[in-house]
Amino acid sequence: MRRGHSVEPVFRCADGVLLRTPLLARPRVRATWWDGAAARSDETGETGAEPAELRARLVELLADERFREAVEVSSPSLARTVDAVLADAPVSASDLRKAHRAVTRYLLRAASRPTPFGLLAGVLWGSFGEATKGELTGAGHRAARPDAGWLAGLIAEWERDPAVHQGLSVVVNGLCFVRGGRLVLPFAPAGPDAAGPGSDTPSSENRPRSRTLRYTPVVRAVAEAAALPIPCGELIRQVETLFPGAPEGAVAGLVAQLIGAEVLLTELRPPLDAPDPLAHVEALLPAAAPAAQWIAELRASLDDYRRTPLGEGREAWRTALERAAAGPASTPERPAAHAVQVDLRLEGTAVLSHSVAAELERAAAALWRLSPPSPGRLTAYHQDFVERYGLGRYVPVKEVLDPDIGLGAPAGYRLPPSHRPEPGPVPLGAVRQRLLLGLAAEAQARGAREVVLDESWLRRFEEADRDEAADTVRPPSLELVVQIAAESAAAVDRGDFTLVVVGAATTSGGHMGRFAHLFPPARTEEIRHTVRAARATTGRLPVQVHHQASHHRHANVAQVPTWLDGRLVVGAHPGPAAPGVTDLTLDSIAVCADSEGFRIVSTELGREVTPSALHVLNRELTAPNAVRFLIEAAAFGRRQWRLWEWGAAEDLPFLPAVRTGRTVLSPARWRLEATGLPLGEWRALWRVPDHVQLTLGDHRIPLNLTVPAHQEILRRECERTGAAVVHELALGQDTDSGWLHGPGGAHEAEAVVTLTPCGPQPDEATTRATRPVARRGTGEIPPGGPWLYATLYTSAERQDELLTGPLRDFLTELGSPPAGPGGVDRWFFIRYADPDPHLRLRLHGDPALLNGVVLPRLHDLAGQLAAGGLARGLRLDSYAPETERYGGPALLTAAEEVFHADSRLVLERLAAPTDDRVLTTAHDVTELVRAFHRGYGGDWRRWLTATYPKREQHHKAFAARRRAALARITPSGPPDPVAQPHLVALERFGRLVRAQEEQGALSVSPDAVLASLVHMHCNRRLGTDRTAEAQTLAVARGAVQAHLDRERAGA
Repeated sequence: MRRGHSVEPVFRCADGVLLRTPLLARPRVRATWWDGAAARSDETGETGAEPAELRARLVELLADERFREAVEVSSPSLARTVDAVLADAPVSASDLRKAHRAVTRYLLRAASRPTPFGLLAGVLWGSFGEATKGELTGAGHRAARPDAGWLAGLIAEWERDPAVHQGLSVVVNGLCFVRGGRLVLPFAPAGPDAAGPGSDTPSSENRPRSRTLRYTPVVRAVAEAAALPIPCGELIRQVETLFPGAPEGAVAGLVAQLIGAEVLLTELRPPLDAPDPLAHVEALLPAAAPAAQWIAELRASLDDYRRTPLGEGREAWRTALERAAAGPASTPERPAAHAVQVDLRLEGTAVLSHSVAAELERAAAALWRLSPPSPGRLTAYHQDFVERYGLGRYVPVKEVLDPDIGLGAPAGYRLPPSHRPEPGPVPLGAVRQRLLLGLAAEAQARGAREVVLDESWLRRFEEADRDEAADTVRPPSLELVVQIAAESAAAVDRGDFTLVVVGAATTSGGHMGRFAHLFPPARTEEIRHTVRAARATTGRLPVQVHHQASHHRHANVAQVPTWLDGRLVVGAHPGPAAPGVTDLTLDSIAVCADSEGFRIVSTELGREVTPSALHVLNRELTAPNAVRFLIEAAAFGRRQWRLWEWGAAEDLPFLPAVRTGRTVLSPARWRLEATGLPLGEWRALWRVPDHVQLTLGDHRIPLNLTVPAHQEILRRECERTGAAVVHELALGQDTDSGWLHGPGGAHEAEAVVTLTPCGPQPDEATTRATRPVARRGTGEIPPGGPWLYATLYTSAERQDELLTGPLRDFLTELGSPPAGPGGVDRWFFIRYADPDPHLRLRLHGDPALLNGVVLPRLHDLAGQLAAGGLARGLRLDSYAPETERYGGPALLTAAEEVFHADSRLVLERLAAPTDDRVLTTAHDVTELVRAFHRGYGGDWRRWLTATYPKREQHHKAFAARRRAALARITPSGPPDPVAQPHLVALERFGRLVRAQEEQGALSVSPDAVLASLVHMHCNRRLGTDRTAEAQTLAVARGAVQAHLDRERAGA
C-alpha cells in the first residue's frame, strides 16, 4: 500500500521499480587507478619490465571470474588475447597495451555504468516501502537467446527453400502500396547484419532500402490473396487457379521471389512480441530440414549456459558459440561471435523508502512546470495537411505519406528519405534563453558549482513560455530514470539522498518492456499492470506498435511483449495476437487534423487510437516513416515532457549543476576542447575535480584525473571527437558509500520509475455521431468546372482596402445581368498565409459563365490591382472542399451557403466605420452562435461559455471594454437587417446538422462544426491574427457570462 500525503501530489509513482546496477561493486574502479606504463602514449617501446608489469595488471583486473565471463561475452576477440596473457603465452607489447586499455574500460563500465549490456550490468525488481534495503547476493540469472540480426540472416537463407516456405503462413508486407503500374515497398531493413559490429557486409547492403516491381495481374492476385495471413501452399493453389495457363511452377517461383524481396513475409520470422524467438523458429521448421536438429542442439547448449552459476559459464559459453558456428547456414560472412544476445537479472532485494517516491513525484511536478510548450517538428506538416485535406477529414496514412498522391513524409524523415528540406532544431524561446544564460553566468561569477531552482525560479521559467491552454493539459505519464546517491540505506531513510536525473522515456514501458523476459510470470504481470495503468485512456484505444527496424539487430531491444489492448504490426509477420488483444493493420489506419494537432483512427474499429512503441529505439534512425509519423502525430499539438536543456548555453566550457529539492536535473559539466588548454591548465582554470564522469552519448565512464591511464582515456576521446564532456559525480571520489550493497561493496544504482498524473482521466477522443470513414484522394475540383478558385496575393495590411473597395465591387456585382454576368449562385472568401498573405476567392456557378465571363473579369481586376500596387499575383487552383469539417457530404452545400452569407455580412461590416473591431466582431459571434442553436436546439450561452473558457491572458480584453460589451452583447438584442440573411442561413444549417446527427451521418461533432463557423467568421473579419481572435472570443464569452451571472443573482 502507498503512503498518504498531507498534500495530494500532482503525480503518483507506481509501486514497482526497475533497478539497474553494474555487475561489480564501486570499489573495483580503484583497480584502474594505476600510473604505470600502460598510460604511456609510446606504442613502440617493448624493453624493460613493461610487458611483465602489464601482464600483472591484467591478472589483477580480471581477478573476478564474473567479470572475466562478462568480457568473454562482450568481446570474444579480447577474451582470446586475455587467455593468452593469463596462460603466459607470447603477446606483443602493443597488443598488451591495447588489451589493458580495453579491459580497463570494460572494468570501469562493469563497476560504474548501470545501463544493462551483456553481463556488465543487470536489472532487478524493487519496490517502495517503509525502510530502504538494498542487498545483492552476487548471483544472477542469465537470459541467452540468438542475436536477432544473426538469426534473421539464417532465416533469410531457410526461407528460400520451397520445402520450408511452402509449409509456412505468409502475408503481404503492410508497407506496400501501388504506384502506377508498380508495387512499391518503401522500406525494408538493411541486408543481413548477423556479423554485427565490424561486419564486412558491403555498405550498400548495410542501409535500409526500398524496392519496386511490376504490378502484373499475377502479382496483384498474390498481394490480394495474402492481404491477411494465408498458408503459402494455399496461396499458390489459389493463384494457379486464377491463371490456369501459367507454366508449371511459375506461380511458386514468383512467390519465392516475393518472399526474397520481403514483399511477402513468412511466419518463420519471430513476431516482435514472441517470448522465445528460437522456440518459434524451431516449431515451424520442418522436422526433416537440415537446420532442425542443429537448432535443437543450439537450444540445449544455450540452456546449459543459462544454468551455470554466474562467473562459471565461460566454457559453456564457448560451447554455445561453437554450436552456433556449426549451423548449416553459417559462413565466414556470418560468424558466430555475435550469435547470442545475453541479458542479466541480478539476485537480491531492493526496497526504497517512501520518501524517495515522494521526491520523485515532486521532481516530476517540477520537470513538468519546466517543460516549455513547443510547436514541435510537425508544425509545418500540420499546416500542409490542413491546406491539402482540411479539418476533420480522415485520410489513409499510407496515402498521406505517399509523395506522389499525398504530402509525402515530413521534413527530416529518413526511412525512406523525405523530399522536404531538412528542418533545423526548434530553438527555445528568447525569454527562456536569457534566463538560462543568466543562470550560467551567475554561477560562474559566484564560483558556484550548483544552482538551485526554488519556487521563484520555477515561476520565472513557467512565465517565460506562458501558454494558458497548455497549462490545462493533463501531463502524459513518464518513465523517469534516476541515479540514487546516498551514503547508506539509513541515510536514504533520513532523507539524506540525492536523485540525479539520467534520462526518461515519455512512452511508459519503454525501458521496462525490454527486460520482461528476465522475470518470472508473476513479476512480469506486475510490470504489465504498471505499464497498462500508465497508458490508460478514456475513449481512445492504446495501441502497441511492433515494427521492423532499420537493422534486424535492433530487435534485440525491440523484442517486447504486447501489453496494450491493441496491436499494430508494421513490416513484419504479425503471428497470432494474444487473447484479448485487438489486431490492427496499417491499411485500416487513417489520420485527420483538428485545429490543435492530429487524430489517429482505426476505420475498421471506428475508434480513435493512440499508437506507441514500448521500447527506446531512436525512431528517427530506426523506424519506417509510417511508424514514426503515427507515434509523433499522436503526440503533436500536446505539451510534452522535456528534460533540462541549457539551450544557447549548451557549449559553454562550464555549466553548473541544476538542483530542485533533492533532485539534480542536470549535473555540473565541463567541456574540454582538443585545441584548447593542456589538461592541467584546463583543470586549474575551471576548478575541475579529480573525480569526474566522461560522457560518450549514453555511455558514462568514471575517471580519476590524477591517474595517467584515465588521463589517456580522456585525451583519446578528445582527439577522436574534437571535444570531451565530463560531469560531476554524485558521490565524488567515495567509492565505498552507497545504499545498494553486494559482496564486493557498494554498487551504483539507477531506478526506472513510472509516474502517472493524478486525477481523473479526461475523455480525449473526439465525439462523433458516425463511424469515421477514410476518404481516398483529395476530392479536388480542378479549374474549368463549377468552381472557380482564385488566390490573390496581397499584404495583410492591404486586404481590408481591397475588401472594401475594388474586390467588394467585383464580388457584389456577380449577380444576374445587367448588373453582373450571372451564373454565380454562391461565393465566399477567406484570408490565409502560406506563408505569404493572400485572399482566397471561391465562386460556384455555371462553368461556361464562370470560365468564359467571370474569369476574364477577374483577370482584368488582378491587372488593375497590380498596376495600382495593391496586389502582386493571381493564381488559379483546384478547390478541395472541407467536407468532413462541416459535417459531411450531405451538409456541404448548406455550409457553403453559410460561407456565402458570412462573406457578404463581413463585407458590410468592414465597410461600416468602427472604433473597436474586436467588440463588433464579438457581437456578431454571439449572434452567429445564437442563430445556429435556434435551428439545432440547446442552450447557446452554455455552449459559448463552455467552448471558450476563461483565459486570463485574453480576459483582459473583456475587462477593458466591459461596459460597452455588456451594452452591445445582450441576451436579446434588436434585429439587424444587415445580418438577417446570415442568421437565416445559420438557423437552417443548424436544423440540418441536427437531422444528420439523429441519422448517425455526422462526420464530426456539432460542437466542432459550430466552432469552425466561428473561427472562419473571425478569419474573414480579423484576418489571420489569432490574438485578435482570442480577444474577440474572450469579449463574447465575458459578456455572456456576466449576463448569466446577473440573471442568477437576480433569481
